[in-house]
Amino acid sequence: MNKFLTSAAALVISLSGGVAIPLIAPPAAIALSDQEVAARIGRVPVFVILTKEQQPLLFTSRDKDGKEVNKTFPVFINQTQAQAALAELQKSNQPLGKDARIGSLLLPKALELILDFLKKTNDPKVTYEIIPDPKQRAKALELYKADKNIKPEQLKQLESEAFVPIFYSESLSITMTNQQGQPVKDAKGNAIRRIPLFLEYEPLAAELEKLKKQDTNAKAGEYAITVTDLLTIINTLTAAQPGSNESLIELLPPVSSLPVLQELVKQLTPTNGTTPPRATTTTPPAAGTGTTPPRATNPTPTPRPAN
Repeated sequence: MNKFLTSAAALVISLSGGVAIPLIAPPAAIALSDQEVAARIGRVPVFVILTKEQQPLLFTSRDKDGKEVNKTFPVFINQTQAQAALAELQKSNQPLGKDARIGSLLLPKALELILDFLKKTNDPKVTYEIIPDPKQRAKALELYKADKNIKPEQLKQLESEAFVPIFYSESLSITMTNQQGQPVKDAKGNAIRRIPLFLEYEPLAAELEKLKKQDTNAKAGEYAITVTDLLTIINTLTAAQPGSNESLIELLPPVSSLPVLQELVKQLTPTNGTTPPRATTTTPPAAGTGTTPPRATNPTPTPRPAN
């Protein structure tokens, strides 16, 4: 198994105690290649807080008696949250916060960084947490509560977890285009299409609303929005067979992260000017936590930087 797939699988296993409701069911099949999996999630920037030495800054959680519970390496989906956590850190006047800064990197690289860091520290008290956008998590819980198939115990566990929600609709696909706006084609000359996955509910809802207005024959529920979570998607991709429906999914970056994505892509773009395909055209398919630093699993105290 390639390095990226090993990283992703290990990260999924490390959080397997949580409830994952795979609304896109992970198939038991030959996995996509390292490059294919990375491409499906590779346009999403994430944010980390780094020390002066460019190492991940750990936040310590303590119980009510002041005893250390664990040290967490937070990875933020939302840049504003990362900035707020850094501001809170610097406001506390703790030594590590003085020269700390926010770093941005693409999600596949972040997964590798997390696993490599955990291996190097080799400390069972050191863990990681991907911090979701609290607004999007609240919307996901709202959708879960409306799903009659979700059991009360599942919902209760979901409410206690900082899962990263993913939104999608089976009635929406996208055509991949290049920088010139032309469709990207496969070896047979067919336009490459993807099933878009959104980290934000609002852009998907707005797009579906447009499609519903255009489709006078739409059936009830045809443009429904489904919610799953990031680790389920990673698990799905690492197990997906090339050519399967699961292999066609594509994770889109949040609108607020597009400037960061453009800068990261610019840094990675070869000198010949070639760039990875973009997902720009949305059409129906051809066939029918706040501003505080991250928390521990059982939080009560406010985490603070590790000494």
